[in-house]
Amino acid sequence: MKVNKILFLLFTWILIPIIGISQNLNPATSNISFTISNFGINSVEGTISNLAGTADFNENQLELCSFDVCLDMNTIDTGNKKRDEHLKAEDYFNISKYPKTCFTSQEVTNTDVGYLVTGTLQMNGVERTVDIPFAYANKKFTGEFEVDRLDYNIGSSGGFAIGRTVNINITANQN
Repeated sequence: MKVNKILFLLFTWILIPIIGISQNLNPATSNISFTISNFGINSVEGTISNLAGTADFNENQLELCSFDVCLDMNTIDTGNKKRDEHLKAEDYFNISKYPKTCFTSQEVTNTDVGYLVTGTLQMNGVERTVDIPFAYANKKFTGEFEVDRLDYNIGSSGGFAIGRTVNINITANQN
């Protein structure tokens, strides 16, 4: 019996660093911040909280890495309640129909400055492949990328009041 416990501990001690551990992200300390042009002269900033899901990450075996995360779109916050409610409506994020925005990875690779994850971003009922460059240190992922809001049917294409390109910053902490 004692030998079995020792073998189990030894096996676990050797195998876990090799295969990595699936860890949940901490929704309380993980979020997305975004910036979008407003009337071409200033910008609107905001956050979307409750980034939750799993991150299987082992920098020594990137071929085994995966991310499966979602955002609660009801937490969108631009500091203006009226604008936030409008963003939740049908002509923008339509959160009554699409309450979550999700990302599922397909591949993780090394870059000169960190890593690149390629995967499917599902937002507002539309799925697109995106590349997200990111860094990882101390159980914390940080990344930045851009999306064209019209690719996800968010808002109208007419006028110049709202820019098309949304800059997105990610901070995701593992438990």
